[in-house]
Amino acid sequence: MEGQTDGTKGSNFAWRLLRKALPTGKRASKYSKHINENCSRCGNLEDEMHMLFLCPFSKAAWFSYLWFIKIELIAEHQRSIPDLIQALLTSHHPQVNSTTLYTFPWSLWKARNNTLFCRKVCKPSQVFATTNAIIAGNTMEIKEIIKGRGDEPLQIERQELQSFTQIQDANTLAGNTIFCDEAWENTTRTETSQAGLGIVITMRNNHHLKELHVSALSPPASSPLQAETYGLLLATKLAHLLQVHDPHFYTDCLVLALAAREPSVFAAPGHWENRHLLAEIHTSPSFHTSRITHIRRSNNVKANHLARLALRIQNRSLLIRCLGSEASQCPARDILYVTSESFHASICKVHLS
Repeated sequence: MEGQTDGTKGSNFAWRLLRKALPTGKRASKYSKHINENCSRCGNLEDEMHMLFLCPFSKAAWFSYLWFIKIELIAEHQRSIPDLIQALLTSHHPQVNSTTLYTFPWSLWKARNNTLFCRKVCKPSQVFATTNAIIAGNTMEIKEIIKGRGDEPLQIERQELQSFTQIQDANTLAGNTIFCDEAWENTTRTETSQAGLGIVITMRNNHHLKELHVSALSPPASSPLQAETYGLLLATKLAHLLQVHDPHFYTDCLVLALAAREPSVFAAPGHWENRHLLAEIHTSPSFHTSRITHIRRSNNVKANHLARLALRIQNRSLLIRCLGSEASQCPARDILYVTSESFHASICKVHLS
């Protein structure tokens, strides 16, 4: 593995983890009687789930500063590692994002190998520090690569990074903005569940309708990612019905943001089950692939609150609150009432409170 960067090695680890190709004790012992199938730390059978989440060392690492996550409680309700990772990504934990979630397990893997092969002692509290050091090193390496490309590639790279800027305050944004989020609770392991959807539409130059809050229930969703996609689909339909001019969409789901920005739904759908939803989003007159941005979960609090509210209001599919210049009137109500049948045919039935 000489000559490979930390980023390349980390990508290789993630690829092998998701495809169940890591040489864990359980797997490697099948090919050699000299390899112990048990964990070198606790003596239990070592597979991926045990090594990264259920070993006492790993559980202590997940619960240490800054995580404070009782990972065994989350793993108890997940059937596989991808499901567990997805549950963590949608947990709204301030330290959880796609970068830390693929780097931290790799740091656990490195600590395991150092203990097993090099007899190096590592404390659980050191794993997160190792993760941060790896991320910082990769960031510096990327900056050096960009700097070496010259002015033109650097400008292109800056434009790409600018489109995914982490915003701090929605009120400082220019133009019409739409924030969307989901709250997904899978009641059983075999059946799909409706998710709560939250939409916040802000119109800058509309004197009659300044802000619209929408809580809705999605069609049955099989995963949090599909629920997020339903939320974006509902947002595009609302924007079209209300004739929101050039809206910019914001989501805290990085996988969805990247997939929606692709010109083809076959390029990066996140999962094949989302392709037909992404295709419908792309055909919406209100949506353009360049006008969607990934934001931090902490900057999407309003939409998340509305999504969670929808789960508590199970007797209606869509609840609307209009914040306008005239509190007694909501221009959106009449529009959505007239077009409720189109919602029923496409995503969810509309009921006005």
